[in-house]
Amino acid sequence: MLLEQERRIAGWTLVTAAGAPAALVAAAIVARDVLTTSYDPLSETLSVLAGRGSGQGIMTAGFMLSAVCQIATAMGLRVVRLSARLALAIAGCCGLAVAAYPVTVSANESTHLVAAGGGLIALALVPILSMSSASTTPLVCRPRWALTATLVLCALVLWVYYEANHGVFLGLAERLTAVAELAWPLVVVVFARQRHTCSGTAAGNAVTPIPFRANVFEPRSLASAGSRTEAA
Repeated sequence: MLLEQERRIAGWTLVTAAGAPAALVAAAIVARDVLTTSYDPLSETLSVLAGRGSGQGIMTAGFMLSAVCQIATAMGLRVVRLSARLALAIAGCCGLAVAAYPVTVSANESTHLVAAGGGLIALALVPILSMSSASTTPLVCRPRWALTATLVLCALVLWVYYEANHGVFLGLAERLTAVAELAWPLVVVVFARQRHTCSGTAAGNAVTPIPFRANVFEPRSLASAGSRTEAA
């Protein structure tokens, strides 16, 4: 019973899991709206948006909030393997590094790129690291779903790499990849909570069997009955 309670997800994990992609998307939209200079979201990355003009502070705050949500989700998502939680926490730390080392300073460019790339790779590995066939594992963490999600996320990361070197849609590739990777922990949380709710309902509706007790006649009772018969 104690082990089962330890593997339950924290109640606030749903908020943090949803907050990670929501913070990134909301910050990108607001920062783009307040930006006074030209910016192409299809070809330019979020990092460029965080290092330019009036939207710099908003996008940087979005990076930080999303990263903190990832770390918090890793702490509360106790239904998956520890390695998957560590990968999610590492991705959050990479997000904090992205915010701390903007591309506005030329000396920060290499550190920023390493942190951004490391975060994308770490998030892409979360599904396969959480893969398990245990009965307590959420459905989406079973091998078939986890492997499929890993292949999709890795393909998106490769698309980002291609666009960064040869393509013209780096901004689009980065946005789709980041949102897809950040959405996976949210999917795991939703399925885990649904499974926990169904298990609790089934346990509450279970009928406790009434133990059957056969009538047992002791020898003393038989002897007493025989004595009364002889006396009669």
